[in-house]
Amino acid sequence: MQLKKVAIIVGETSGDIIGADLVNEMRSLKNNIHIYGVGGEKLSENGLKSFFPMDEISYIGPWEIILNINKLRNLINKTVKSIVKLNPEILIIIDCPEFSHRVAKKVKKISSHIPIINYVSPTIWAWRKGRASNMRSYIDHVLSIFPFEPELYKKLNGPNCTYVGNPLSEKIMKNVKQYTQQDNDLDSIKLILMLGSRESEVNRLIEPCVKALDILLKKYENLSVKIITFEKFKEVIIKGLKGKKINYEIVTDEQEKYKYILNSDLAIVASGSATLELAIARLPMVVIYKTNIIFSIFRFFIKIHSIVLPNIIHKSNIIPELYQLKCKGSFIAKEVIKIIEKEEVRAKQLKMHDEVNNIIFCKDLESKKEAARIISNYL
Repeated sequence: MQLKKVAIIVGETSGDIIGADLVNEMRSLKNNIHIYGVGGEKLSENGLKSFFPMDEISYIGPWEIILNINKLRNLINKTVKSIVKLNPEILIIIDCPEFSHRVAKKVKKISSHIPIINYVSPTIWAWRKGRASNMRSYIDHVLSIFPFEPELYKKLNGPNCTYVGNPLSEKIMKNVKQYTQQDNDLDSIKLILMLGSRESEVNRLIEPCVKALDILLKKYENLSVKIITFEKFKEVIIKGLKGKKINYEIVTDEQEKYKYILNSDLAIVASGSATLELAIARLPMVVIYKTNIIFSIFRFFIKIHSIVLPNIIHKSNIIPELYQLKCKGSFIAKEVIKIIEKEEVRAKQLKMHDEVNNIIFCKDLESKKEAARIISNYL
């Protein structure tokens, strides 16, 4: 049986998980595939030998990209050269568009015969809509995780786009029956802290979160704190909390993660895909974001009302977002207190979460299966 070479590029931990699930499903359909490219721990467990460590392209915002532009340019060229030499049957790009789309453009220009699939669309509906028509020249098929995106790509003269279901909603829904209402401790206020999927995020957000928790624990003695993160950030978080009088538990196991998400009262969470997971799980939240101060300038040029995924999808600002100078311990604690003490604030978020679920959830599709089926047709 002829070996099928598949190139895959991901730049973030969440994309690494999505990519690994996809590869597993593809192997169940065509077990003769071999994967190459850029990825993290989960894809490595599935046989990927990454061209370089994924962390080298896990930048958080425009300023970090500018500061590392020469390094990124070299990594883009290295990746393009490796893929062209490999001459795979297909190239799949997931997340990290500032890197992966630049690679895709160059690969398509040199090796136009290689089909390029973009699994998880960049947020063309939030900003830079012009990207859709530009993508037509180098992307053969977009596999979308939001049901409204195919029509938008058509309207904007973009590449072929198919809605394949949402992997985040599927993971939550699979755990609902198993984990909902397992925690019988009704006396405590259960708070989740999620500091992001990049080390730079974790380092920046620990300090304001520690200050917020210090305020909250003085006000609520029954506050229980679970910090959900990845194993590779565990030591960074322990170091950041050293000497602080905060009773916390670090959770790195994925199943444990869903157990606490589905049995907690509220969350403080870094802006990103985790906000959508919490909305699907109907967990009220305060969203925080902090990067280089230059982001404050860039923010004025981004014509969207919010940087929070559920807010963007819902076209509202119901979930509070504290970014840059607003990302301070006192402000975070103030928003958390509102959710704890004001029933109308909590109820408004829960109603919004239900409406977001109605927009994104499709019970007829399982994302990894549908994506693998479409990709296998190209193979």
